[in-house]
Amino acid sequence: MLLELRETIANFVCPEQRNERRNLSRLVNLDALTGLANRRAFELALPAAESDPNVWIVIFDINNAGQVNKKAGHKFGDIIIREVADVITRSARVYSDDSAERCFRIGGDEFVVLIERERAARLRDQVEISFGVKYPGIEVSVSGTFGETFAQADEGLQERKAAKKAKGTKYNG
Repeated sequence: MLLELRETIANFVCPEQRNERRNLSRLVNLDALTGLANRRAFELALPAAESDPNVWIVIFDINNAGQVNKKAGHKFGDIIIREVADVITRSARVYSDDSAERCFRIGGDEFVVLIERERAARLRDQVEISFGVKYPGIEVSVSGTFGETFAQADEGLQERKAAKKAKGTKYNG
């Protein structure tokens, strides 16, 4: 409420700066590397998502991203992060018309999508099979999991990563 009042007063006092304020506000919630919404935007969207029983939170993590950065450099790692962001965004659009605004990069190699419950598993499976890169000595893949809350989804992701390690699939991301 106070932010809305502040914006209304600012628009009245300095209407010529309205577009500049709007652009700055948008940039605060944007991840510069991928163009996706950032962790701040996710944290603002999270309470509404967790209170809606039709929305599931899907978390994706790039496996072996740390090894790529160590062996190939951060420039190549950034390319992979952008490619994964693109795969997630394109896949999310297939399953939900409005999900493009609901894709977030929340950490170095972690992404979140807020999506309708019945589409979450298909989205996760599509992203996992759509992305795989081999760099000499490193295989990069994406793991995903989902839940009704962020905590459930994150717990599921940790379990999937542990299962991959137990099978002998290297994970160092």
